[in-house]
Amino acid sequence: MKREQNAGQPEILSPLNDYVFSLLFGDQRHIKILAAFLKSVLDIPEEDYASLTIYR
Repeated sequence: MKREQNAGQPEILSPLNDYVFSLLFGDQRHIKILAAFLKSVLDIPEEDYASLTIYR
């Protein structure tokens, strides 16, 4: 199945792809993005997000 692209519009990379997900959420520089994602999907107290660390 081929997706149509709008002329002049860049193709958006899906965060469902492991590589794209890792770029978005797997880097200590993006820890705020990871915390926002985890807050939206998990029911964990706010104070638990203060000590997030990414291990590679």
